[in-house]
Amino acid sequence: MDQKHSLSTHHREIRYNIILTHLVLEEPKTRAQLEPTLITFLQWLIHAWLETAMRVDHVEDETRDMWIHQMWKPGKHDLIRWSRAQNEKMCAAIRALWVKVAKPPFNVKEYWTKAREQSVESFRWDGASWAL
Repeated sequence: MDQKHSLSTHHREIRYNIILTHLVLEEPKTRAQLEPTLITFLQWLIHAWLETAMRVDHVEDETRDMWIHQMWKPGKHDLIRWSRAQNEKMCAAIRALWVKVAKPPFNVKEYWTKAREQSVESFRWDGASWAL
C-alpha cells in the first residue's frame, strides 16, 4: 500500500483522513447526508486504523485486512488525497484545534500504551482529543 493508504500513525495524510472521519461520523447532521455504504467504509476505516495504531499482531489484524480487501480495494470509496495547499490548510486547522484540546496526562511517546490502560469512560471522554 502507498503512504496515503498505509494506516500508519506516522503519515500526515492518513491522520488527516482519520480526523475528518471522526468529525463526519460524530456530527449527526453531516452523518445523515452520507450513504450507508460510506458510513460503513468510514467506521471500518477507524477500526482498521486503531488496530494498526495499537500495534495488533498481524495474526490478529482481521479488521485491517477486511477493510483493505473487502471495502477499500474493491469498493467505490477512497481516502482523501491532499494537495499541497489542502495539506497546509489542514495543518493550520489542526494547530488551531490543538491549542484548545485537553492535553493527555502522559507524553506522546507513551500515548498508545497509556490509552489502552484508560477506563472505557475516560477514553470516551478524552480519547479523541488526546489522539489529536
